[in-house]
Amino acid sequence: MNTSIFSQTIIILLLALSSTAQQTYTYNFNGDFTESSGSGPVLTKICTGQFETDNLPGYNITRKVYHFDTNCGFSFNDAGGFLASGNYTIELYFKMKDLSVWRRVIDFKDRASDYGCYVFNGQMNFYNIVTSGAAPFNADSFSHYVITRNAATKKVTLYGNGNQYVTFTDTDNDAIYDASNKKLNFFQDDLVVSDEASEGSIAVLKIHNYTKDSVAIKTSYNNLSGTLTGINSVAASEIFVNIHPNPANTAFVISDVPNQSVITITDLTGKQVYSTIANTTELSINTAGFANGVYLVNVTNNGAVATKKLVINK
Repeated sequence: MNTSIFSQTIIILLLALSSTAQQTYTYNFNGDFTESSGSGPVLTKICTGQFETDNLPGYNITRKVYHFDTNCGFSFNDAGGFLASGNYTIELYFKMKDLSVWRRVIDFKDRASDYGCYVFNGQMNFYNIVTSGAAPFNADSFSHYVITRNAATKKVTLYGNGNQYVTFTDTDNDAIYDASNKKLNFFQDDLVVSDEASEGSIAVLKIHNYTKDSVAIKTSYNNLSGTLTGINSVAASEIFVNIHPNPANTAFVISDVPNQSVITITDLTGKQVYSTIANTTELSINTAGFANGVYLVNVTNNGAVATKKLVINK
């Protein structure tokens, strides 16, 4: 093969791999709309609102949040195609003053459709497809709202405070933006049926270009305290590690570990059962000190993080 053609082929392959890497954009609203790693676009303010100090009572934290006025909010302009694949996870930690009827959370169609994410009388809702039963959303109280979408299956799932509430198949692509208008609006209602918005405040927004499973969503909720204080600042790229065998019997191996990574293992209650700093790319761990069950393996290195589910079955 011609050397020039070979080099060009390698470059194209590397670009393709980088474009499909699992990435996260994090917005902390600490006085501005910038993305924390500097990789994501700046959010665009919609009409009126202001940054102000608020108390997050569930975590005994006082910090800046963004207070949006009724039917205002902000938009995420995805000119770079971050969510173009149709795979995503969007996490918000926010509160609204009025939840008496439908209150818009995310608009995927730039105000041209009434379909989208709402809170409806405290329930999770994707209009006009599905509504949950009782959910952890109360007026003027911060809650964790998550929507995930799998492009291959078109499965959409809504989570509240770490728990799954509803799921549906997005047959008509109501839960993705149109290719001609790559934008998501937050907290601003559509123009089809008006007056379905509330003022409120948001502390954190995370946009992932991949689909998180229920274990990862629960982990994210359990780690909110670190996110809100900035301790768990998420880098743009995540670590890719492997665990085998999984399920594990007497031992398991964590491979492809970056040097000096911090490895912690917790059970599903959040209790830490193992911790170490890796000085090798492959780490073998004996299961003698583990009870049978499901665990979360967290590998952290220079702000990047990988979370893997591990099953112990002895």
